[in-house]
Amino acid sequence: MRRRLAVLAAGLVSATLLGGCAPAPTASSASAAPEASAAATPRGACDKPAANPIPSQRFDETVQQLAHATGCFIDTDLARTGAVRVHAVSEAMSIRQALEKALAGTSLDIVAQTSNRITVR
Repeated sequence: MRRRLAVLAAGLVSATLLGGCAPAPTASSASAAPEASAAATPRGACDKPAANPIPSQRFDETVQQLAHATGCFIDTDLARTGAVRVHAVSEAMSIRQALEKALAGTSLDIVAQTSNRITVR
């Protein structure tokens, strides 16, 4: 059984226990194009600017801070990723760029992304 975290713009955090199935699509993800490779840089909620500097901290804390600023949905398995320490981000950049910088050199990678969703494993 996997535990996933969906962090949404309005400060809502929802953890869902899944029994081998993917979460139901939301209105924004149902109309989104198929997930692109990590090298793609589509324009959307994940490309909005990150508002505040992010200190070096646990990944779950970083994800919450980054996603609260926009409607960028960050999909991850917190049982595996939550406690990983990631880098600080202090420059002005998009949520997508901030997440890439925070994860650089860690055991975590962006494995898929669309304009409004980023998947980290």
